[in-house]
Amino acid sequence: MDQNLPVYTKQTQMRSPVTTFLVVDEDPASINDGMLFTSMGVTEPQRFYDLPSRAHGLAYGINFNDGHAQIVRYVDGAIASWVPGSAVGHADWMTFTNFVTHPL
Repeated sequence: MDQNLPVYTKQTQMRSPVTTFLVVDEDPASINDGMLFTSMGVTEPQRFYDLPSRAHGLAYGINFNDGHAQIVRYVDGAIASWVPGSAVGHADWMTFTNFVTHPL
């Protein structure tokens, strides 16, 4: 874990609730353990280990800590052939990691 990318354990620690996800729709191909895990690219490859859903026309639903929700469309067509651990969808990975945590 990188100290510059905090894991929030209390609501009051959250720096940007409007851009930090609370719930995301996970893709059926990666449902395996009750959580959605992705690398943050600090000490490991920049890739999805688990993937937000592709079930909405290559898009996923995401709910944020301030109460709003949105649909995020994938931009990399290669994401359609994603399998767990593959390195496709770099632009989409970058978009998703902006919703996970925020540097101190």
